[in-house]
Amino acid sequence: MINLVLSPMSKQVGAIYPLYFTLSVALSLLCIGGLWLLKRWAALAYGAVLICNQIVLLVMGYWELSAAIIPAVIIVLMIKHLDKMS
Repeated sequence: MINLVLSPMSKQVGAIYPLYFTLSVALSLLCIGGLWLLKRWAALAYGAVLICNQIVLLVMGYWELSAAIIPAVIIVLMIKHLDKMS
C-alpha cells in the first residue's frame, strides 16, 4: 500500500487517492495491532479496510485478481477464528 501512496499513478488518477491510501495504511497498522491482541473489532475493521481497498483499486482501474487472493485468504481466516477473539 505504501507503494501506491508514493507512486506517480495514484497522483495521476486524482488527488484524493494518495490521501485515501495514507489513511488506509494507518488504519491497517492499527488493526494489525488489534489483531496481535486478538480483538474482534480489529478483525472486522481489517476485513472492511481490505474490501474497501479492493473496491478503490477496481474504481481506479488497477484491480487484478492476484491482488485479491491474499486479502481474501486473510478475511476467511479471520472469520474462521472470530469466535476465539475477545
